[in-house]
Amino acid sequence: MPDLDGVDVKLARAHHHLNDLTAQVDHELATWGYTFSSAIEGTPPVLVFRVHGIPTVKPEWSAIVGDILTNLRAALDHLAWQLVILDGQVPGHQTSFPLVDSPANRAGHSRTIVKPRGWKHGDPGLLRPDLRATVESVQPYQYADSSEGARQGALWQLGHLCNVDKHRELLIVNLFPDDVWWGSAEGDPSPIVTYNAKPEHDGAWVVRFDFAGKEPPEHFTPHVGRLVVVLDEGPATLFTSPIQHTLAAMTALVEDTIVNAFRPFFV
Repeated sequence: MPDLDGVDVKLARAHHHLNDLTAQVDHELATWGYTFSSAIEGTPPVLVFRVHGIPTVKPEWSAIVGDILTNLRAALDHLAWQLVILDGQVPGHQTSFPLVDSPANRAGHSRTIVKPRGWKHGDPGLLRPDLRATVESVQPYQYADSSEGARQGALWQLGHLCNVDKHRELLIVNLFPDDVWWGSAEGDPSPIVTYNAKPEHDGAWVVRFDFAGKEPPEHFTPHVGRLVVVLDEGPATLFTSPIQHTLAAMTALVEDTIVNAFRPFFV
């Protein structure tokens, strides 16, 4: 009889690794004793913030990230296996859960197919309309206005990052300046702000404020809050957001948005 037991085991492992990563990162953040300095540098002048006593990013964090992503992706593929059984068909080596950025390929064929054993091009996959409709309802393209927008989303990135971690290399965990803002007088120009996504050595610059070759206005008061641990991969939302927040969002999307959408079918 189809059930979600294997799905829930994989989700539990993802939560375990997420809690481990969060505890490690939060502990390190609380003990890092780095400082920032700022100065006008270069010709034309640019206001530059540099970090001193730069923290060390633990390489095992990359492995934990991979564990979280792999378990989340496995939870979805276990779900696909059970959906095929629930549909009265037999799962096979092509059975996996789709996470796609558009509903159809260039030839106009559906890409949101959960494939049973013996699936051939043009087959519908799941036969039950309610199951097919639910698979379509949780796809990344449902949360974006375009395929490019879908690729920026956490669900599509889950599949992409999992493939990167499995087939290419460990995902890189890095540092990024968080909570950057400034005050200024009314009418003052806004700066062009540049971030260093890889501050890898002591004294490395982390943020630059450029006023088109001029010195900052008198009332310009910049603020750089802290360094956070991020993924050095994907769209800006990934390499500028704290890693524990990014992965918690992915975990919640898989569990709450996808898996829980199918739970009523297994009651």
